[in-house]
Amino acid sequence: MTDHALGARGPRSGLKALAAGSIGNFVEWFDFAIYSASIPIVARLFFPPGNDYAALLSAFALYGVAFLARPLGGVVWGNLGDRLGRRNVLATIVLLMGAATMAIGLLPTYATVGLLAPVLLALCRLVQGFSGGGEFTGATSFITEYAPSNRRGLFSAISATFTTLPAVLGTLTVLGMRVIMSEASFIEWGWRVPFLIGGPLAIVGLVIRLRMNETPAFQEVAGKHEVESAPLRVAVRHHGRQIALVFAIASLSGLGAYTLGTYFVSYLTVTIKISPTAALLANAAALAATVPLVVRRRGCLATGSAASRCCLSARQGSSR
Repeated sequence: MTDHALGARGPRSGLKALAAGSIGNFVEWFDFAIYSASIPIVARLFFPPGNDYAALLSAFALYGVAFLARPLGGVVWGNLGDRLGRRNVLATIVLLMGAATMAIGLLPTYATVGLLAPVLLALCRLVQGFSGGGEFTGATSFITEYAPSNRRGLFSAISATFTTLPAVLGTLTVLGMRVIMSEASFIEWGWRVPFLIGGPLAIVGLVIRLRMNETPAFQEVAGKHEVESAPLRVAVRHHGRQIALVFAIASLSGLGAYTLGTYFVSYLTVTIKISPTAALLANAAALAATVPLVVRRRGCLATGSAASRCCLSARQGSSR
């Protein structure tokens, strides 16, 4: 099998894979970030008037709805990636995520369609969660399977910054819309613009990913006709303890990340009563400070979907 057919590893192919994987992470977390930064306006526009706190809690609940779908998305997309290859699966994921985000920007509000508005918003959030469930782990697997063996931790850490950097830019995007227009215009239509950006970003990610070959590791396994038919079952059977440990560690880091990236703006504006502009600026500054810290985490704890990493390492006798 030729190096070209394998999509051979090397500095150039590794960097291309890093770009292809990271762009999807960017789209995913940019979409989540703009919803987080927009929760106060979502609460105002998508839920019945009269009880601001109930509306705010409902808007947070719809943020959480996406996380109900993420485990299912991880299982479905992870298994498809392990069995069929990661490139096309990741291309589908980024397109689905972008479409759901753009759809939020086109939704009618409560004033127009009543309770149908939060129902439609919940459906969009479920689609975002389902697609996002396979994005980060699948993209990280894609990147590490291309990366040079002595750079996998670094490449994974760089990819991880694309879960934080989009939060900064998403917050600044919402802030920019607030700054350049009046409050009335922002409430009427300006809040939609950040969500609509998700569509073009997804197209960029789709094009970049479709220009890549399948990963060398998967092509090697496929060439030997050794693709695992039940990757999740094999992973849990042989690596269940490691999976549980990574899950616990990731849960701790996720708690801090979502407190800062999701709750912070709403807390400052609703409870502390500072202006939305000041709250968004403070949030963007705090998130920006985390970016270089993430890059320094070169020891990657979870380099992709449990099924993909464990099955490939079992097949190839390596620990990627």
